[in-house]
Amino acid sequence: LKVRFELATRNESREGWCVVGETLLTVAGADPPTVLLVTSDTHRADHVRVSGAGVEVRTPALDALAARGVFFEDCFSSTNVTNPSHAALMTGITPRDTGVINNYTPLGDAAPTLAEAFAQAGWRTFAAVSTPHLGDRGSGLGQGFDRMSTPRLRKRPAASTVAALESWLPEAEGVPLFVWLHLFDAHTPYPPPPEFDRIYYPPDKDPFDPALPEPQIPKWYQREMPGLRDLEFARAQYRAEVTYLDSQLRRVFGHPRLGGGVIAVTADHGESLGQHGIYWDHAELYPDSVHVPMLLAWPGGPAGVRVSQPVSHLDLPRTLLELTGLPSAAAFPGQSLLPRIREAAEGTARDQGAPPRFALSSKGFSASVTKDGWHLILHLRKHLVTEGAERVPVRVHSVELYHLEVDPNCERDLVDDEKQRAREMRRLLIAWLDASEPRGWGEEGRLDAETLAQMAMLGYTQEAAPRGDRAWFEPDGCEECSAFD
Repeated sequence: LKVRFELATRNESREGWCVVGETLLTVAGADPPTVLLVTSDTHRADHVRVSGAGVEVRTPALDALAARGVFFEDCFSSTNVTNPSHAALMTGITPRDTGVINNYTPLGDAAPTLAEAFAQAGWRTFAAVSTPHLGDRGSGLGQGFDRMSTPRLRKRPAASTVAALESWLPEAEGVPLFVWLHLFDAHTPYPPPPEFDRIYYPPDKDPFDPALPEPQIPKWYQREMPGLRDLEFARAQYRAEVTYLDSQLRRVFGHPRLGGGVIAVTADHGESLGQHGIYWDHAELYPDSVHVPMLLAWPGGPAGVRVSQPVSHLDLPRTLLELTGLPSAAAFPGQSLLPRIREAAEGTARDQGAPPRFALSSKGFSASVTKDGWHLILHLRKHLVTEGAERVPVRVHSVELYHLEVDPNCERDLVDDEKQRAREMRRLLIAWLDASEPRGWGEEGRLDAETLAQMAMLGYTQEAAPRGDRAWFEPDGCEECSAFD
């Protein structure tokens, strides 16, 4: 094949420039493969009807996907914040090592991503995201994508993002296609479209009625919905947003090209709706913030399988590559989820003995480890936590321990009752932090003033990074550390 490139300019100097990438020849096929990765931002694991958690929420599209595929009951994310979680999901590398631990540090070009793995194999690659800070300028996640659609100033509803994606699909006729679709609807302040507004809240009730008692929540959280008196309204609107985005997923799954291939749905993190005094936010590393839904279906795959074993969504990208048979799957980080799926389908799965799952919070404030039904949180840096109606500084190096099997909402801290267990899990977590393998992929200071201003409008404030030459955890002989000596 001979290819000729010409550059035509219209200015008087006849000067111009262009960038030419590597030439790739593709031959259209009758039934090219498709991989669709959907990330539903700020989506709690229990807000999918098929989860069986008893939450009043309708998600027929996700339920139908689970019925023809696999539902992971116990999937944790690697962090509690959007950009770091997506950077980890696209690389298979934890935020501990990517160096991306906030929403204003883009992923560097040196990071090998899932999209690049597909692109190098000759696939077309499309990304459509619903919030500005996930665009390439703010996140660095555009690498490997032929096309990326991002809203300019504010988040956009799922329908607009889906429409942008659909407009490109004719360009991929006859060739393999990888798609990343990101939906931001379940994020605060939960304003669903009119047809979904108040579908879970009494129509004759005013949640802002000044005659109602004022809720005793920190002013930090009141700013999201000023004047709100009935907190149940916010929870109902959150569910309405989930039902709305599910309606758009029905549209996506019904598309002949998108619905006929490999489909994976997960979330970057969850959301706290008042648990632990955290309202309409995903602060801290309780399961409210890190337990996320994950579903997977593909042609010829098992149907109606539920995986109860603990898993991490960090293992999803390698699994997608393996399902498509790409040679790069063997070298991509993470562990394939296919053995867990086979075990669940055959009834041979065992929960005990699963590897521990670790998480690092936004800006490195805290870290957690979950193992054998226990969840431990270690606070690494100064930050504010909720006590009653106030926000107070956390005790640095303090530890929390919860038994998830009997206390899934983490309401009873057992660190004093289970000192030896806490000591062992704390030691395991510190060893994981000390084993960090920094990749240097986080490009601090790359964002321009305009982008930083947009981030501030979205409520994200910039703080000094905790790393550099420092370790994630530095014992200092404080009272909290001495208790575990």
